[in-house]
Amino acid sequence: AQVALEFHQMRTHMPDLCSTRIGNKLIYAINGAKYLFQSKWPPLHTHVSLKVDGVDIVIPEGLQGIIVLNLSSYAGGTDLWGPDTEGNDGLLEVVGITGCLHMGRIQVNLSNAERLAQGSDLHFSFASGMAMQVDGEPWMQTHPCELRFTLFNHARMLMGSTYTSASRDWSAPSDSYHEHYFLL
Repeated sequence: AQVALEFHQMRTHMPDLCSTRIGNKLIYAINGAKYLFQSKWPPLHTHVSLKVDGVDIVIPEGLQGIIVLNLSSYAGGTDLWGPDTEGNDGLLEVVGITGCLHMGRIQVNLSNAERLAQGSDLHFSFASGMAMQVDGEPWMQTHPCELRFTLFNHARMLMGSTYTSASRDWSAPSDSYHEHYFLL
């Protein structure tokens, strides 16, 4: 979330510098490289507590990011939870990552995110401020806070058609969720 926040701030203050897709990726990579081997934030396990469906969840040492998913994919199709979950199971998945290198290894299928919990009611408590991101929108949370996530509702979403010219038959779209994720 810190890398996303820094990129967002740079894009806001210097829009001409962030005008191409390749340029944006390069700037994002340079910002991310600063955090490959060190984090300027205190360890998450000392500042974040999590309850899932009323049960305390231990945040392992070494995690630098926590991601909440309501779909089985993240960041353009990366499967963070693993193949044994469905996108419409009515549960939120919580996974942890150890940093930028770990996320990169996950995206090329060389590693897996650390599964933390799965449930329908998530309650986070933050003892200090930190960078956060919801649905791609980063911000700096400057004060301690509490966040609660629950699945409220779901709706049919339009998806690409399965039209075939041979049969000239359109099939109805299946149930799907809009992707929401939360990074710390």
